[in-house]
Amino acid sequence: MRYREGQEIPDNIEPHIGDASMAFTAVLGLFIGIVLTILARKGRIMWLTVWGAVLVIISIIYLAYLGLK
Repeated sequence: MRYREGQEIPDNIEPHIGDASMAFTAVLGLFIGIVLTILARKGRIMWLTVWGAVLVIISIIYLAYLGLK
């Protein structure tokens, strides 16, 4: 969003997405990552195994962050 020159920028800009939506996305990513990792291991697809495992790790880290927040 752009503001005209000289126009005051508001101090309290709220985020467009809340913690509940992000938590749902992290849980969904956790389940998708687990399924992809299992299927990739069975199919011996290394890049998908890594991608799924990283998705699981990042989802767990974000959910832990929300839990400690």
